Amino acid sequence: MSPAAVEQAYLRQLAHYIRDSIDFFSSSRKSEREKWVVATFLHYAGVAFSTHEIQSCDADPPDVLVKTARFEVMEILAPGRRRHAEYKELLRRCERARTIEDIAEPYTSPAGVTPDKLLQTVEEGARRKAAKYGDKAGDLDLLVYVNNGTFLVPSFPIPAGNGLRSQKWRSVSILIMPLAWVVFASQGAPRWLRQLAGTVKQQPNSLCLRS
Repeated sequence: MSPAAVEQAYLRQLAHYIRDSIDFFSSSRKSEREKWVVATFLHYAGVAFSTHEIQSCDADPPDVLVKTARFEVMEILAPGRRRHAEYKELLRRCERARTIEDIAEPYTSPAGVTPDKLLQTVEEGARRKAAKYGDKAGDLDLLVYVNNGTFLVPSFPIPAGNGLRSQKWRSVSILIMPLAWVVFASQGAPRWLRQLAGTVKQQPNSLCLRS
């Protein structure tokens, strides 16, 4: 196979992946994405589970039920990012491309954030959701997937997350690749979450989530 044919085969494969991503990030697959985030969080946290245990909830909130946890899932993207439109534009470019160079983009390195800075970002987003649910927040386990191009730079001691505690959630956990952090879990939270409270976990052979 010639180099040009190899490039064309790669571009066809890439276009197939992008179409799948456009479908995955559509509104019709929201519940599937939420279950995926929960499964990845459990994996990183070292919690054994089977996929049939992770169930979408008919009544929102919560989004996902698993092991007596009532997860309300929230994703934080980079400010101004329009992911679905981004993938559609990438597909258009890929379909027009003749070489891989036609779709190449500069690489942007992820930025490191401290636990305190991460909590500030999470608190801002969670505050709006807590206001929406009011007293219902006390029965919900908030799970925040931070997908904004940052990675956590561990430091000790691990912050207690007092700002999030004041929002009255039953528990708050964070997934930031490749780490799972249970910020806190109140007495009413599932026992397994309480046992993980205040810990940051990472597992080998981790699942790969799309960004």
